Amino acid sequence: VDLLISHRITERQLQLLLEEESKHINLRNGANELLRELHRLHVPVTIVSAGFVHVIEEVLRVENIPMDNIRILSNKLLFENDICAGSYPSPPLYSRNKHTTFDLLQEWFEGEAESAKNATGIFNDDTHRRLLVIGDSVGDVHAAEGVPSASMLKVGFYQDKHWHTREEFEEVYDVVLPVDESFHWLTNELRRNKYTNRTSPPKEK
Repeated sequence: VDLLISHRITERQLQLLLEEESKHINLRNGANELLRELHRLHVPVTIVSAGFVHVIEEVLRVENIPMDNIRILSNKLLFENDICAGSYPSPPLYSRNKHTTFDLLQEWFEGEAESAKNATGIFNDDTHRRLLVIGDSVGDVHAAEGVPSASMLKVGFYQDKHWHTREEFEEVYDVVLPVDESFHWLTNELRRNKYTNRTSPPKEK
């Protein structure tokens, strides 16, 4: 952020950069299909990232993914008189403070859970809510701290040469998958059963 401020980047410059760079960013195999299925099922989706919300929104726009069931918690550049002047939240979101997610998005979690309940008629009360946490670092699981749910499944994508060891991943995730695993297993599970007690991730290769 300090670098962007020192270079006095404008909103227009940022937008042009995003439009060009988003063409070279690829979602995980099956992510587009999964997000569309979650939208169809009225399932709230929360994206928590230490990157910038502008990048995430542009990639989703390019992929033509419906966003009315998605809330993004990420760093957002703030502009004054068309010049970058800071960012939100403060301090910036990064891998070690994702535990603040519920505090920052409590209204979203509570409101969207109620909307999903009304839209589907599936849940009788809040104790039926289930939480699926997906991440690719040890710090990602902390984004779920404090989020009300009856049960939680944590799935981690692990890659060799990661700054965390395999053992550290296994300590915090219920299921550990290879970094190149797709999201097709989850989409297929959702289509087989609109809401299930527990999804069944593929066995690791």
